[in-house]
Amino acid sequence: MCIPNGASEHTGTARVQLQQLKLEQRMSQYSYETNSPHKSRMDEAVEMGQQVFDQATEAATVARDAVKEHPIMTLAVVGGLAFAIGALWKLQRPSKTSHVDTLMERLSGLQQQLPRLWRA
Repeated sequence: MCIPNGASEHTGTARVQLQQLKLEQRMSQYSYETNSPHKSRMDEAVEMGQQVFDQATEAATVARDAVKEHPIMTLAVVGGLAFAIGALWKLQRPSKTSHVDTLMERLSGLQQQLPRLWRA
């Protein structure tokens, strides 16, 4: 299915609105008594959840737009972060001897043993 260029923005907006409606529907399922002492805390929690959702949605939109505007820079930043994380990970893990190092050690010992084996 081919989507025109401008339609992808509307699809993203519609997707966000659908997610908000689903969230509101889920929150409305958890009804509580109006005279409950925890009502104000519940309202605060729902409001904070909605604010977090709104901020996350806005951050995702900004990130998507930045990737669209600067794809090469995005790849460079991701590559740099991956390199830095890999370097930190490597520093934390003790280095084990590789198979090549083990083989080279065995070969150097074999070089000294071969003349002795050929004489016998």
